[in-house]
Amino acid sequence: MTWSSGGGPVTQYGIVRYGSEIGSVSAGTFTFTDGPDYQFIGSSYAQPTYVIRAYFSGGTHADSPEFTVFKPSLNTDVTLLRGPLGQPYLAIASPPANLSRILLFWGDFGPSPGSVSIYATNFVNGIAPIPLNGLNGYAPGQAFNYQLISTNGDFAESFFAFPYFAEEAWNNLTYGFADARIHIKENLKFLMRSATVTLPFSYASNLGVDPLDDSYDPDASFEVYPVIHFARPAASTNYEYSGIRVFDAGYDLSALQELRPVQENHLWRNFVFNTSEFTNGNFNTGADFDGYSSRTLTNPKYQFSGSITQTPLPLVLTVTNSSWLYYRWFNNYFDPEAAADVGVSLDGSGHRVLNSNVRNCYGLSLNSLQAGTNGLVLPGSTFSASASPWFPNFTAPALQTVDYYFASQSRHLFYGDAPRPPLPGSPDFFVTNTSPSIVTSVGHPITVAGWAKQAITNGYSNVFGYLEQYFDKAYKTDVNGVATTNQTGLLSPYGEFFPTEAGSTALITLPDIDTNQRGTGIVHVISLNVDANHDGAMDFSFNGPDFTTWAKPYRFWVNDTDDSGDTKGTDIPGAAKSKLNGLDGTVNGVRDLVDFFPVYVNIRGLLQTLPTNQFNSAIQFRLSQGDSALNFVYTDLTPEEAHSYLTNTTVAASLAQAPVIRITGAGTNLTTAFLTKIRDEGKGIILVEARTNTA
Repeated sequence: MTWSSGGGPVTQYGIVRYGSEIGSVSAGTFTFTDGPDYQFIGSSYAQPTYVIRAYFSGGTHADSPEFTVFKPSLNTDVTLLRGPLGQPYLAIASPPANLSRILLFWGDFGPSPGSVSIYATNFVNGIAPIPLNGLNGYAPGQAFNYQLISTNGDFAESFFAFPYFAEEAWNNLTYGFADARIHIKENLKFLMRSATVTLPFSYASNLGVDPLDDSYDPDASFEVYPVIHFARPAASTNYEYSGIRVFDAGYDLSALQELRPVQENHLWRNFVFNTSEFTNGNFNTGADFDGYSSRTLTNPKYQFSGSITQTPLPLVLTVTNSSWLYYRWFNNYFDPEAAADVGVSLDGSGHRVLNSNVRNCYGLSLNSLQAGTNGLVLPGSTFSASASPWFPNFTAPALQTVDYYFASQSRHLFYGDAPRPPLPGSPDFFVTNTSPSIVTSVGHPITVAGWAKQAITNGYSNVFGYLEQYFDKAYKTDVNGVATTNQTGLLSPYGEFFPTEAGSTALITLPDIDTNQRGTGIVHVISLNVDANHDGAMDFSFNGPDFTTWAKPYRFWVNDTDDSGDTKGTDIPGAAKSKLNGLDGTVNGVRDLVDFFPVYVNIRGLLQTLPTNQFNSAIQFRLSQGDSALNFVYTDLTPEEAHSYLTNTTVAASLAQAPVIRITGAGTNLTTAFLTKIRDEGKGIILVEARTNTA
């Protein structure tokens, strides 16, 4: 370490590490070499801090500012997340020009530490893939540390972080893609065919999603927590849904479980009629009825025991191998209400008869019934009172995609400052719901879920199936909101999206396995941009030199001077409070403009989707700052003209007496006039000043 003279009558210098003096040198020596027993690269322990202490004659001393071995200029924001095929990727904000590599490491407190280096040459637009074999020993979801290392051997501080998975991800997080499109589709058909005249399908099992949550007996109360138990509450009589997410009323969220479609496809196979599944007249797959209203599964015969890496993922339940589906058992006591729900009644002679022209709640017609092993019962036929359990055969639905529905729970789950959007399975979801606006900012990941809305062409009208979709790629949109061929950001099949540039972005789903149809969900990516490196131009990109993070903030001075007019005032910081420019609510002439900095409100793509009468009604547009320490001025400038208030006398004169508006913690609404100019004319520059220092 080196330093300059402390000035004055220095008698010696002391070197302080971690608050304790570890050595000293003479007054004429300005270097010291320390050899601490510390692993500077690849350690999550706090790095040593140093102070140089100058001792003066008379016994007094003065300390230098605290410093470290690492280079703060190398610190930046790094995110580990899922991308295409569910593989791990690394995103780095505004990487330093001399970056050599990023070291990821984990478990350095334990017996089996691991690490992998991602080199700067692998990054494209700030994003690079991580080889799976480089993550050997790393458990997805586990915390990790990262450290930047430059080409000359300098290194950054070590930072602790967690990878980004969907906020609704639940249990057994993985890197990889379980493509269960066929399972989701077959499961949806099963759910519709298992519905009765008045009731959608529901069941409870004794299996926990985590085997530690297995129970001795299934309980209908498990249906409230299907993210914990393999169970399902009844959906709705005018729609059914199927996918990688299941709505949980107990947690009030739609939880993502990547393998659930495959697991349910196996579990629901236990409800399929087959004479080989009977022993001494008893159906032995584990399917049963609790005597009240619910189907149950106890220690089911068919279960999925594979993993996400299994290829292909086995499909055991299809329309072609599941004609008759378990309803319930009946004893000699006839329950007319339950029997009527599958079209059975008593004739004048007291015989049980299967009625004709029966449809379930989705409008699917009843073809026949298996009553125990006594044989097939056709509509109009009678059958034995002792034949049990009953397996109705409702026609398979013919489905046609008529629309798509997209929503994101991210803001609700992560920040808690927004209500949960309506989602299939939730009590506030209706078939009339349209996709809500989805908004995020550059560098802030978000998870989007999407469903194909499908009409039942051989069922009732205004009754639908919602088939969840996987995602393929993200594209920039043109001025009309249509997807271009220019890819942007990083998108996983599960809808985890990491945006790298502002504007409306089209998230395109994987094609339907039968029709090749794709859906398009729009995410509006916004940002506030500054000229962080003071080069006179604004770079809006995530990996550009002007992108700011908690590790690389934009810094500007407080406007605590007394400027006035074109030339008046001293422009010396620390003016009397009564003269502080930052507190008086106006621009104090041309001279005062140097104490403002331009900010681009980069929301044009979002505004272009809204009519003027929805500004600050459908969506609120507010500037907020937690310390209420900033003011701003509206301008008529475009991003390309952002610095003209300092170089163009006409522009400067137009702003010299402009009113200044305070940005509060609660938020200050942007005017409709300003928003309209952003949308229609590409404007959006405000000038900001600091009234006081910010935290």
